[in-house]
Amino acid sequence: MVEIIDGKKKMIVSVDSYQYIRGKSTPKNFNYDANWLNVAVAYADNDVADRVVDPCLMTTELEEMVEALEAILDGKEESYISDFLEPYFQIAFVRDNVRVAVVVHFTYDTTDRPWKIWKAKQFLSYDEAVTFLNGLKRMCTMFPCR
Repeated sequence: MVEIIDGKKKMIVSVDSYQYIRGKSTPKNFNYDANWLNVAVAYADNDVADRVVDPCLMTTELEEMVEALEAILDGKEESYISDFLEPYFQIAFVRDNVRVAVVVHFTYDTTDRPWKIWKAKQFLSYDEAVTFLNGLKRMCTMFPCR
């Protein structure tokens, strides 16, 4: 679980489950269906408090986020913008001298209304960014590539 606090907005992002309970890859064949993750996004601001679960992230993309944030914290990279298969969950990191900015966009289908998008950003100190990274790593450990 990771948390983004943006003034009066709060977004909590976690992996809820694999989209498909059964399945795994073989050494010769990567099983995409076995690696889709249901992402839970809880969002609150002055007008709304809601939680949506959507299969919008793959295990490999979660691993990519971890690697990107590690590279940023190690000073090897300055920024990262996700380019996931499903465009409904987007995340970006950018580092300046002392902080790391995290930006998250989550788009979801409301069925009876137009699509909605929740956005949140937060500027993290180095220690806060390490805590954020550890949250991503915990999700990778709980939901490894299979």
